[in-house]
Amino acid sequence: MTENEYEDEEAAEEFKISSFVDMVRDCSRIGIPYSSQGHLQIFDMFVV
Repeated sequence: MTENEYEDEEAAEEFKISSFVDMVRDCSRIGIPYSSQGHLQIFDMFVV
């Protein structure tokens, strides 16, 4: 990804999403740290 492409927020977000998908493609589980003691917030799996 070039610097000009990174300036386009939508293209940058799409790049981050596709990169994450590529990284976890063959994973059967993904661990996401979550603590009920820190920031009190309802966990929404769709935000992840």
